[in-house]
Amino acid sequence: MMKRRYVARIVVLVVLVCCGVTEGAMLGPTGIVGDIKGNQINVTGTEKGSPADGKLKKGDVIVGIGGTPFKGNTRQALSSAIDEAETEAAGGKMKLKLKGDREVVITLPVLGSYSRTAPYNCPKSKKIITRAADALVKRGNIGGGVTSATLLGLLATGVRTPAQED
Repeated sequence: MMKRRYVARIVVLVVLVCCGVTEGAMLGPTGIVGDIKGNQINVTGTEKGSPADGKLKKGDVIVGIGGTPFKGNTRQALSSAIDEAETEAAGGKMKLKLKGDREVVITLPVLGSYSRTAPYNCPKSKKIITRAADALVKRGNIGGGVTSATLLGLLATGVRTPAQED
């Protein structure tokens, strides 16, 4: 079960990273752009209109989630925190621990929990895939200069774009 959830989240992270971020990597649905170095995330920016917009800025350093410092695999800890925040019980709230004893709460969309069969026959997986496809279309980089991985990611979703509707 954990492996399936991790694979589903990795697919989304790969699709979002392929959307044209030039400095750092887009860290899933948080809207945080940053570099993961050891047990911290160096924020290089935020996506306008995202949950992190206005809450974090370039130069912030995330050192943990929910008051607990990162230990081990920081990317996996972030992925697990995103999964937890997206549940109905958490209401989308994800608390980030910043260097300097600061805390910031960002609010992610509530997508529910993964089904036992995730990513297959799973409402949450379907929502994630649809959101990733919508993000690719919104960014408008479906035309020239787009990477093969981005196009393959969009095709793999099975989601029809407005261009396909015409």
